[in-house]
Parts: sequence; structure tokens; C-alpha cells
Amino acid sequence: MIVYPFAAGDTTTRVLEAGSGDKNIVLVHGTGGRAERWSRNIEALAARGYHVFAIDLPGHGFASKGEGVACSVPAYRRMLGAFMDARGLQKATIVGTSLGGHVVASYACENPGRIDAIALVGSMGLVPIGDEARGRIKAGANNQTREGVAGKMQRVIFDPALVTPELLEEEWRINNS
Repeated sequence: MIVYPFAAGDTTTRVLEAGSGDKNIVLVHGTGGRAERWSRNIEALAARGYHVFAIDLPGHGFASKGEGVACSVPAYRRMLGAFMDARGLQKATIVGTSLGGHVVASYACENPGRIDAIALVGSMGLVPIGDEARGRIKAGANNQTREGVAGKMQRVIFDPALVTPELLEEEWRINNS
């Protein structure tokens, strides 16, 4: 697997890439995630002959962050399209989890000719949520203290044994980069 920075439209992102098959898969993480969330999937899919890409969405991982960085489903959708254009991906299977699923579904609706298939994993955006729930999600995503990061990881990872001190430190450092 290779990891590299990449300019997609007006956003700098980071890409994890593996495989060299002629079938492309783009993996899109959820709120508070990053491309590494897919690391086990990347290698498994590449071993089956796929050309696999996982990207950091703006405001996440090592992608552009801060004032002026658009962090919304429409902005993420545009960035996904800019990434595919820049990489020369005419079509791809696109997989999204949580917020990434919302982005993928939105992109597929706008660009059906660029899609081989989509997979939505625990996707949000399929059922409307109220302002109160939206506020809780935003507050949780914005809590980048060590305690906030630990709480998030314990909620989103099923097996508590996988939430190691090393993972928590990596998550905290990347989210605060």
C-alpha cells in the first residue's frame, strides 16, 4: 500500500492506494474517521484484483482543515468527483460508511454514469434527523480532547480490545494535526 498527499479540486487530501486491477474501488470514511479506517479492506480488495483508493475527507485525517474548508455533504461530493477526475477514474465502485455513505449516495445520484456500484455501510443521510441529534453529532465530532477521542473510539469500535493506547494516541495526533 502506498500513501501520498493529493490535490483534489481546492482541497489537499491524503490517499491510501493499493492494487492495480482495472476495477476501481473508492472508500469513503465517516464523521471523525480517516482513510486508515479501511486499511484491512484495502489489502483484502487489492489481493482480489481491485485498484483500491481510500481518501481523507476535508476536515478529517490529513486533509485540509480549518477556516474556509467546506465540510458538508455537497462539498465532500464535489471533492470525491474532483479526486476521481484527477486520478482519471471514469467509473468506480464507491463504498461509504456513516457520513461517507451519505456522500457516496449523493455522488451516485448526481453522477450515475460514473458508478459501477455503491455500498452503504451503516450509512447516515438516509433518514432525516432533527436539529437536536445533529447538534449532538457535531459536538461529538468537534471534541478532539484525548477524552473525547477515547469516548468516540469506544462507541464506534465494536471490540473494546481493538481500542488500544497506541490507536488512541494516533487518533488524537491526527485529529489535532
